[in-house]
Parts: sequence; structure tokens; C-alpha cells
Amino acid sequence: MVFSSILLAASLTVTAGGDAFMVQGFPKDFKLDKTLTEWIGSGDARLVNFETVVNDGTCRPAAWSGGTWSSMDPSVLPDFLAFGFNGCGCANNHSLDYSREGLFMTMAALDKAGMKHCGTGRDLQEASAPAFLDTPNGRVAFVSERRGGFGRCHRREVPTYTLFSMFPDGTDITCLSPHETNEFGPSVDANGMIVYTRWDYVDRGFNQAHHVWITYPDGRDPREFNGNTRTSEWVGPHAEHSVRQIPGSRRYVATAA
Repeated sequence: MVFSSILLAASLTVTAGGDAFMVQGFPKDFKLDKTLTEWIGSGDARLVNFETVVNDGTCRPAAWSGGTWSSMDPSVLPDFLAFGFNGCGCANNHSLDYSREGLFMTMAALDKAGMKHCGTGRDLQEASAPAFLDTPNGRVAFVSERRGGFGRCHRREVPTYTLFSMFPDGTDITCLSPHETNEFGPSVDANGMIVYTRWDYVDRGFNQAHHVWITYPDGRDPREFNGNTRTSEWVGPHAEHSVRQIPGSRRYVATAA
């Protein structure tokens, strides 16, 4: 799975499990092994693959399963949460065992429980979106519609979303970017800078507007990564998304269109 948390300061420790294939709750008076829960709890980000579906019995099984039809009753979810994980991936071979209804019930149950999750969604955009996990160490950057405004070219009212940051407990929400149009897919490079895609029309043609930008963690000095050097749509990609720095390298990689 890909679980993206944009941490802006301090260090981050991660504990990761494999497949959480849990379909029944614990027996009465059962106690989890303290060594296991302490090890899981030692990480700021505690991640696992949630390889089942939350189903209260109203979701019918799909015609095909991921090997077998895997589900847990909502009453079992607290036992899963007792392990101490705070983030999970849901994109696996069991996510549609009980069709769309089971998928949506699972997402709703995880949201209600406060469990960050990613990999599934009501549409492709939601399924491919990262999950942002608050940790005790540093600030977290995220993309939000809360600044207000609407995009220019949708022929309908589509809210604008731009960069923000906040403390891990959700307080001190701060707008990092006053930009008028959308910003996408932030990540942090080895220098602690935020790299992201900005939809920017300033001094650009319509087909030259979605390129990589970089800014300080507090939003200072945003600028296009390669400078404003594209005099024509024929000298570079029309769009560059999901930019990431290659580990151990000064180079960056992105998806171009």
C-alpha cells in the first residue's frame, strides 16, 4: 500500500504489520500480549493492511471473492483497534468481497472509529488519494477546500483546494498558499521542502498550467521548480503530478501528461 503522511518537522518512527485478516472478536476475558501492543505502539505511524470488510449482515456477497469472502461484524472492529494501529491500507483482494455496499460500510466504519485509511473510495479520485496521519512529532501538511473559491475551467462550481498545515491534534490550521486555483499531491523532499503540483495560469497558456512547485514548510517563497521557462506547450509536458524525490538522489520523479 501507499500511505502518505506529509510531516514537516522532527523525526518519524514507523511500525508496520502485514495482513490484518480478522473476522471474529476476542474470546471473553482475552488479553492481548503486552509485548506486541507495546511494539506496535512504539511507532508514530502504525500501519497495517486491513484485509477484510466490515459488514453488519446487510451487504450481500459479490459473485467473486478475493479467495474467500472475508468480513467482520462492526462489533469486532474495537478488538482490531485494540492492537494500536492508527493507519491502514484497504486496497487488496478482499475490499470488494461484499460489493460496493461492503466497501462503503467499511470506509464509514473506519472513519467513525478515527482510523486513517487509503486505497479505496467511491470513485477513482478518492481511491487514489493519500491519507494524512497526524503524529505527535511536527506539523502535517494537507490539501483542503477550506480557503474557498472555485476553479475556472470546469463549467460548474468545483471548489478550489490548496495547501494548509496544522498541528497533529488538528489545531492551528494555517493556510500555506493563497493561490487561486488547485494544488495537488504534496510531498516532502530530503531538504524538508514541500514539493507539489500547482494549477497556475500566470504567464502561461491553457495547456502549460499544471507543473511542479516547491515551497518552504511555512508556505514562504513558492516558486515553479524549473522556473518560468516554458515559452511554448511544445517544450515540456502539459502536466506533472505525484512528484517525489528519488531516495538517495537529487533527482525527482513525477507522472507527466
